[in-house]
Amino acid sequence: MQETQSSLALTGRPVIAATGLFTPADSISNEELVASFNAFVDAHNAAHPEAEPLSYSSVEFIEKA
Repeated sequence: MQETQSSLALTGRPVIAATGLFTPADSISNEELVASFNAFVDAHNAAHPEAEPLSYSSVEFIEKA
């Protein structure tokens, strides 16, 4: 059976469609992201003392993920 281009598109085979890394003009660093999230954790934990406290994040966690 000869495959056509359209049948290849429907097989679910992985395709690399683009390469590179796009960084938008409005971006933040991992350090800024962690600081913002950890401030949210502080506020959430203070507002909900009866709930299980949220955990802080770290740059190392983001880079490992």
